[in-house]
Amino acid sequence: MNITRLDTEPWQRVFVIWPRKTISGRWVWLERVFKRKVMAVWGIGFHYEPGVEYATLFEVIAYAEEDDVIR
Repeated sequence: MNITRLDTEPWQRVFVIWPRKTISGRWVWLERVFKRKVMAVWGIGFHYEPGVEYATLFEVIAYAEEDDVIR
C-alpha cells in the first residue's frame, strides 16, 4: 500500500474531559486544546478511517507547516 497524501481538516478548539495524548506525546485533560482529523489517502478515492490528533496552542504553532502559517 502506497500512501500518496494526507488529508487534514482545520484545527478546532475543544475542551478535553478524558486524557488524550497530544502530537508531542504529552497527556492533557480538563483543558482546552485543538483537534483535527487526519486521513491517509492512497490511490484514487481510497481512505483510511480518519484518526484524530490533539495539540496545545503551542504545538499547533510549533508544528505548523508553511501553508498553515500564511493562511
